[in-house]
Amino acid sequence: MKVKEAIIVLLLATTLFLVFKPKKESAANSDKTIKQYKIPKLTEEQIMSNSLVEDAYVSLTAYITAYNAGESQSFLDELCKDIRSEYQMQVVVSSVGVLSVEDLKGNEIISANV
Repeated sequence: MKVKEAIIVLLLATTLFLVFKPKKESAANSDKTIKQYKIPKLTEEQIMSNSLVEDAYVSLTAYITAYNAGESQSFLDELCKDIRSEYQMQVVVSSVGVLSVEDLKGNEIISANV
């Protein structure tokens, strides 16, 4: 009998916690002036035509997904570091808010607007 009561109390407490816990605002949504990035629309043929474009698309998609999910700047920096070491590319944010993936020489491969 005590076990049933304990389980009921635990379920009730968990439900109340989930209902009333504060909502976490993402980094992209915490400031109303910051917009979310859109993943560029490329056809499968465009992506598969060149392994460089495919790697750039995967890198840009990963960065945009992490940014829009509200990951911290330190996480995004670590992701950029991983992209740089694995793919020899870098994700760059321009002063006007355009995200692009460049090779290490600075040549743009793919970009995404806000």
